[in-house]
Amino acid sequence: AKNKSVYTKKEKYEKIAAAIVLLAIISNAAYYAFTHFEGPSAYGDDPNYLYLASSFIKGSYVMNPGYIFSVRIMQFLPIAFFYKIFGITNLTSTLWDILSYIGIIIATFFLVKFFYNGYKAALISSFIVSIFPVVAKFAVNTGEDPPLTFISTLAVLLLLYAEKTNK
Repeated sequence: AKNKSVYTKKEKYEKIAAAIVLLAIISNAAYYAFTHFEGPSAYGDDPNYLYLASSFIKGSYVMNPGYIFSVRIMQFLPIAFFYKIFGITNLTSTLWDILSYIGIIIATFFLVKFFYNGYKAALISSFIVSIFPVVAKFAVNTGEDPPLTFISTLAVLLLLYAEKTNK
């Protein structure tokens, strides 16, 4: 007996159309982020994260619980990774935030799809997140907001899927 697809032809077309629209949303967000990135600012926490990333790749990093920035490893280790791979530039300083921004859009799609079991609400939500001014503005600077939002959204999404599948 052959395994037949559980999807009807209409459902397959809806799935393909949703993937194309989501890809267009992600492409638009990526185009914005990669053409408008600002890199680190001289204010706020940006210099601390960049210093820690640089010290990590030089081998002089020391985790100090009294220095709160040194324990935020999910903020500066990805930056250090991009520094090591691509060199130290404004783009590599912001790349973790840009990728987190794109991750937020994708995670939002799947989170809304989980609750509404359809593509329309998921696509609308992803589009709104992609153009939401606060999210888009923070995505082109170095900071902790987009990565924290992405990791939190991803954690909730994975928890919900694990509960649904009992895994």
